[in-house]
This record gives sequence, C-alpha cells and structure tokens, in this order.
Amino acid sequence: MANALSMKSGKELSDNDSKLHGRVLCTYQSATTAMSQLNTMALAGYTGLAALVVGLISFAINWNVYGGGMTGYEILLFPGNLTLKYVWHPLFTDEINFWPKLVLHSLGQFSIVSLFAGLVVSLLRKLRLAHAS
Repeated sequence: MANALSMKSGKELSDNDSKLHGRVLCTYQSATTAMSQLNTMALAGYTGLAALVVGLISFAINWNVYGGGMTGYEILLFPGNLTLKYVWHPLFTDEINFWPKLVLHSLGQFSIVSLFAGLVVSLLRKLRLAHAS
C-alpha cells in the first residue's frame, strides 16, 4: 500500500503514515458500505431526524441559556428559518402563537434537511455507479 501511494505522490511514506492511511481507508470503506446498505429514504430520514434534534436542542439552549443571542444559532436553524420566512409567513400573514410556530419551524427543519440529504445521496450513488461502469 505504501509503495502505491509513494508512486502517486513521489514521496516515500513512513510506517505511521501508511498505518494511518490504512485506517482512514478502512473507515471510508465501512462508511460507504453502511451507506450502500441503507436505502436513500431511510438515510434521508435519519439525517432529517438528526437535524431536527440538533435544531430543537439549539433552540432550547438559545432560548433558556443565552436569551436569544447564541453564536451559530442562525446557521444551525437555517433550514427551519428558511421555511418560516418563505413558506409559512406568506401563508399565515397574521402573527401566530409560539407553539404552532415551533411546530412549523421543526417541520421545515426536518423536511428541508431530509430533502437535501436525499438529493445528495442519490447524486453520489449515481456518480458512483457511473464511475464503476
């Protein structure tokens, strides 16, 4: 393995570098194997669920600990804020209460991240199939 890498890069790899590269390659192969075993919808759903949990935790921390000024809050909740601003706000022009707004925000957080993850996974699988043939 070290010889093949040294031929590509023009440098000889040490034993530690070779072992590290072997571990990274093994981790990458196990991750791609796990990704190929899950279908696209399940992977997108799990990613959306993770984004929903991260969004709710960061919302709670921002609301209770920081009082509305947490750094990175806008980045973590960008998908939910995007749907609130461009989807739900035009539909509900009147001010709505806190809990319905939180539900709509969470729905947007989950759906946008799931949709994006599904598109990325589908694209990566198509590219991998095209590259294999």
